[in-house]
Amino acid sequence: MRSGPLVDGVLPILAAENVAVHFPLGRRGETLKAVDGVSFTVARGEIFGLIGESGSGKSTLGRAVVCIQRLSGGILRHDELEPFRLPRLALRRHRRRFQMVFQDPHAALNPRRTIGASLREPLDIAGEGTPATRAARVASLLDAVELPVSLLRSHPHELSGGQKQRVNIARALVLAPTLLVCDEIVSALDPSVQAGILNLLVDLQRQFNLSLIFITHDLGVVGHISDRIAVMYLGRLMELGPAEALMAAPLHPYTAALLAAEPRLATSARSRRQALAGEMPSPVAPPSGCRFRTRCSKADARCAAEPPAWRELAPGHFVACHYAKSPQPLAATKEG
Repeated sequence: MRSGPLVDGVLPILAAENVAVHFPLGRRGETLKAVDGVSFTVARGEIFGLIGESGSGKSTLGRAVVCIQRLSGGILRHDELEPFRLPRLALRRHRRRFQMVFQDPHAALNPRRTIGASLREPLDIAGEGTPATRAARVASLLDAVELPVSLLRSHPHELSGGQKQRVNIARALVLAPTLLVCDEIVSALDPSVQAGILNLLVDLQRQFNLSLIFITHDLGVVGHISDRIAVMYLGRLMELGPAEALMAAPLHPYTAALLAAEPRLATSARSRRQALAGEMPSPVAPPSGCRFRTRCSKADARCAAEPPAWRELAPGHFVACHYAKSPQPLAATKEG
């Protein structure tokens, strides 16, 4: 876990209020509810983890955060600004401060362009600086992601998967963003390469004073670098809390099931948790009440009839579950 308290009383760099992203399907008036009422904030300098299974809506939420995907409802704020209220050209300029690194490092690079040309492209489009200052900026960022400057003349097929993802991170940083969304950026890489990318992200966050949203399906990975973790299921948040507390004592059955399915985190206590079973329902027709109820061993009639309230059961630790209980202090948990 990362250490260091967040500063209170400072305006968050990102605030989402009841954000929704729906996609009309065009058949019988059906709608796919990819994101369906999500609220959270990201503090300046924070690494915010967002976890969930495939189909939970986390990548769609990430695209909405950087204004690639328009909202169907709710409010998104960058600092005090609502970006989707900006005129088109103003929004385009504003988005330079909020960048995204995508999952597939191979598809993200143009195979016909050199690494140098790909890295310079955002600066060329933005019209920033002179050719000399652009070249210097590109070279410095390649060094920042721990790649040799000689790769500027290379093409993507000459690089490994890990090197390509480092190039993609450098390209996302070239316009000096304040927030970076990383969408499953280590899932396509070998386990031996993943640790190096994660450590690099933490170093870059400190070096460039970035805020990060780290999206993944791997709770072990996100727990390694995050300050706080949000758990998403079928378009909604199930739990949100400090990384250490959430990993040690999850409040929602879904979070506990994700931990139980994580072999690197298996212990005698965790092995007794209920494993995750069944398939995620369709976001076109989500279950009534609690959306996780169809896979939850503790679900009852109330879970089907009544959506659970979003409750704070410990400082900064929220959960959407009728039967979640306030956690014991971490010290007591470890002693027990």
